[in-house]
Amino acid sequence: IRLGFRPNLEKHILKIKIAEAPGRFKYQSVNTMLLGLVIKRTTGKHLAAYLEEKLWKPLGTESYATWNIVSKKRKMEIASSAINATARDFAKLGRLFLKKGKWNNTQIVDSAWINTIASIDTMNIYGDYKNQWWSRKI
Repeated sequence: IRLGFRPNLEKHILKIKIAEAPGRFKYQSVNTMLLGLVIKRTTGKHLAAYLEEKLWKPLGTESYATWNIVSKKRKMEIASSAINATARDFAKLGRLFLKKGKWNNTQIVDSAWINTIASIDTMNIYGDYKNQWWSRKI
């Protein structure tokens, strides 16, 4: 929660030190925020626009989704959470997962990513969290 109250979150994220040595795991929301920043800088788009283009429109969602932002001035999405959508549109995301990333015969999400997060074997190696996905309720 404190992350969202930083005056310049982007600057703060870039200063954070790595908390665990490679091979060790400790979940931190800021890691997802950093990933969101990487996506924003590499695509030149805000996360909401990128999500709309790559996922929301191809799924044919019925409603606009919103993503909570840190501030109106900076318009940086809270990448680690805060996507708001209808239950029906979230159900489409669930169906996309069940269909191994395919929607209407178009591969929207890499099936290898879905296979990795769906595999009990790989989750047992890494714990309950892998590739931005929780395997069970914590």
